[in-house]
Amino acid sequence: MRELSFRRGDRRILLPVRVLGAENGSDMTSFAATALLDTGATASGLGPAVIEALALRSHMKKRLMSATEEVFADYYLFRIGFYTSEQMDHIEESVTQWPFVFPEVEGFSWRRPADFDVILGMDILSKCDIEIGRDGTCRLRFG
Repeated sequence: MRELSFRRGDRRILLPVRVLGAENGSDMTSFAATALLDTGATASGLGPAVIEALALRSHMKKRLMSATEEVFADYYLFRIGFYTSEQMDHIEESVTQWPFVFPEVEGFSWRRPADFDVILGMDILSKCDIEIGRDGTCRLRFG
């Protein structure tokens, strides 16, 4: 199994991911993003910078309920990629090493500014093993 090791912040878990379009499975054009790991979200989501950079098009609007509101949000098809810990050490050196890419995901969008680009919800996280240590270490195993 592949794994990604990283450290969490005081109040949230952020990690690096790649976002790819879903229309052509062989197209590895991607956007380097920061993801918020959110076990309370049933679905994953994308911020406006990712949508714009990859020229993604909404395929429908659906009701999205959160703890504070209910809205109709645009939904997009995309893929999420994780680098392994070994690849993270050499990302700048090698563009030929690609992340592990999960198949097509249907996720919502949001318009508010945030300091992360992606919300990783349980649609992705349920396919991973997650370890969160009291010392701030985290490990995500996938694949």
